[in-house]
Amino acid sequence: MLKRIMKQRELIGLYKKVFRSEDGAKVLNDIMELCGIGRTSYDPDSKMMAFNEGQRAVALRIIKTLNITEKELERWFKQRENELIESEEQL
Repeated sequence: MLKRIMKQRELIGLYKKVFRSEDGAKVLNDIMELCGIGRTSYDPDSKMMAFNEGQRAVALRIIKTLNITEKELERWFKQRENELIESEEQL
């Protein structure tokens, strides 16, 4: 039991080391976009919806492991919104 807890703590530390770096933050951003954080996973095709939920589950696990706060997620959503507005204005 103690070994498992120590291994989990080590793994959490590795997640933080990787994703809290500048490059890691960029990768995390890509994962969150790819996995549909910020959009619904609904699809009329139940298999596609299950696939979408599976993708979201990966990103949500990373978010949970990194202990990303609600405020940090709100900032991320706002940044995505601003980027979308800027790209639309350039068209």
